[in-house]
Amino acid sequence: MPSKAQFGKWAVVKSINSGGQADVYEVIDSEELLSDDEQRLLLENAFQTLARQAQAADDNRSLAIGDLRAVIHNEVARMSSPSCALKLIKRADTQAARRFAAEVQFLQEQHHHSLIPLLDSNVEEKWFVTRRFDSSLSDVLPEYKQRGLVILQAMHPIVEAVSRLHSRGIIHRDIKPDNIFRASSGELVLGDFGIAMDLEEAEEEARLTRSSERVGSRDWMPPWAAFGRLEDVTKTFDTYTLGKVIWAMVTGNNRVPHRYGAYGDFDIVEAHGTPEEVLWLERIVKATVVERSSDGVPDGTALLRLVNEALAALTRGYQDVKVQHRRCLVCGHGRYEELVDLNATHQRNFGLEVVGQPKFKILVCSHCAHTQLFYFRDAVVPPGWS
Repeated sequence: MPSKAQFGKWAVVKSINSGGQADVYEVIDSEELLSDDEQRLLLENAFQTLARQAQAADDNRSLAIGDLRAVIHNEVARMSSPSCALKLIKRADTQAARRFAAEVQFLQEQHHHSLIPLLDSNVEEKWFVTRRFDSSLSDVLPEYKQRGLVILQAMHPIVEAVSRLHSRGIIHRDIKPDNIFRASSGELVLGDFGIAMDLEEAEEEARLTRSSERVGSRDWMPPWAAFGRLEDVTKTFDTYTLGKVIWAMVTGNNRVPHRYGAYGDFDIVEAHGTPEEVLWLERIVKATVVERSSDGVPDGTALLRLVNEALAALTRGYQDVKVQHRRCLVCGHGRYEELVDLNATHQRNFGLEVVGQPKFKILVCSHCAHTQLFYFRDAVVPPGWS
């Protein structure tokens, strides 16, 4: 427990976490509650009044009962009062103080429902208070496994919030499931701005880290940022880590491979097959989790467009034509089987007399015989099939 049990109006309930640089405590707003002395006085007055006036008029009795009700109400409020989290910085050096002040400033300036809200702070005493959550995304990853639409709906506000940060020149640099919290309503909220960086701040003193200091979590940071050079920190840092978070949600696995997504242990389709929802998420992961910054999704706004496209596809029933045995769009029971591929002989056997170079793919539902025909002009394979 801290050396004192009260920080401003915040009363410490218990310790949540203790780290090398900071301690975190569960706190409640003491101004919303009666003090122990106030409760004791109310109880004494109430019982004395009831004892003296047991047979007296109802007015005094009502007054005493009102006092008791106030105490009971207070205890109910104490038990049900929403708890908050107070972060207390341990280190007293200049760099820690500068980083803490910058984190408080970021929290004060950013207002988005998916960014953790700052409730109170004291820079001189090195503490601030935010909303407290019972669980992080790490705790509930299995609940999202292979649920593509649910993942996209949950992550859309987070990506939107990061897009807002990027538009203001701020890079979070530590996006991972441990720093994404889940509210009781199921909504996800991004927190921990301890190593965020403002790209518009040119002076070294305004930065939160030294130019050669590696920041972020090793298993989540992009390979190009491993040496800790500030010039390597771009907005693709955040889009890379968001891609890894999506990978963790699809797989239900918090032990994410360190390297980028070209390897087998990172391939979503190889590991989980090709259901329609997983394919849309695989596209996002492969676009974001890359080896070089120049190959990645440039910023949160570009990533938000990819997420919106995938959401639109899944909510409106769009299909990926490359998926084998897609469910029929008409009857919903059967699945499409390939009847004619691009082979000219197969096309003639189907009764198609092809003139020139065009080719066809024909698929038929196994249940209702609904037929899909795809026309490849001049034998050129469209992007959707490549």
